[in-house]
Parts: sequence; structure tokens; C-alpha cells
Amino acid sequence: VDFVGLAVLMSVLFGIALVILTVLAVSETWQGRFHALAMRVTPSRLRPNVEELTYGFFSGLRSLRNPFDMTMALSLSLISWLLEATMYYIVGLGFDIDVGFQHFLLATAAANLAIAVLASQGGVGPFEFVTKQTFIAAGVGSSVAAAYAIGLHALVLLPVIVVGLYFLGSMQLSLGEMFRRSTADAATGADD
Repeated sequence: VDFVGLAVLMSVLFGIALVILTVLAVSETWQGRFHALAMRVTPSRLRPNVEELTYGFFSGLRSLRNPFDMTMALSLSLISWLLEATMYYIVGLGFDIDVGFQHFLLATAAANLAIAVLASQGGVGPFEFVTKQTFIAAGVGSSVAAAYAIGLHALVLLPVIVVGLYFLGSMQLSLGEMFRRSTADAATGADD
């Protein structure tokens, strides 16, 4: 795998997305065009939901109008991604994975993109597959890459699960009650 080429491609795609988002943030004309296009391609029964989503999307983009807020968002995102990649790297040391830091950056981006695009509970499946394949492409053995992907994902998920269960308990809720509420909410939404 040509990691330099992949990094360039991803950077170009990110740059294009950033330009599009910035144009949508500052131009109400382009927002109107985007909204009109979204309504044209959306089936009539879904239009109210899509309309609500587009207005929420444009509302979220307002922060990009302020240069300070934009700079802060980009800076904090960069710091967050570097910290996450550093955690991937530290866990990789525990698995005796000896590849450059750029591979951990790529794995961070690929795993996060995979769980954003391929939705599953906790990202289980897509995260492991993409992480494993990234390290196999970097020359790491298949079994080590698989063990690393599973161990890394466990380290990412378990603290969130434990804290979530703690807060459920502190609110005197059970998992069964949460399931019943989400099922009831889904049924109510389907009736609307």
C-alpha cells in the first residue's frame, strides 16, 4: 500500500470537504442551493426530517463564520487526533508493533472513518477490520494486527461502558429500562 499516496488523497478530500463546509457556512445563497438540492432528491415522505436535518446542519456551521472559533475548532481537533494516535502508538508498543507513527495516524483516521460510515454497536467489527488491515499493509503479521485491533478497541470502549453503567446506576436506571424507553420512543416516532 502506498501510504504517501493514500495520505495525499485523504488530505485532498479533507481539503475539498473543508472548502465546501466553509462556503456553506458563510454563504446563504449556497445554503439555499444545497437545501433545494436536498429537497429535490429526497422522497416526499422524508422531506420534513431532511429539512430539519439541513437546518440543524446549517446552524452547526455558524461557528465556522467566526475565525477565532474556526481556529479553535481546528486546533482542538488536531490535538485530539494526535492524542488519540499517540494512544494507538503506546498500545502498539505493548504489542511490539514497530512501525512509524504515520501508520498509527493512518489507523486512527481509518478506524474513525470506518465507524462513522459503517454503523454498528460501538463500532465493533468495522473498527477491528480496518485497524487490522492498516497494520497488515504496514507489514505487521495478521495475528498480531488482529490482537492489537481487538485489544485497542477494548481499551477505547471499556472505560466508556464502565462510566455509562456508573451513570445509569446513579440515575437508578437499568439497561432493561433504557431498552424499554428506547423501544417506546422508536414506536412513538414510527406512529408520527
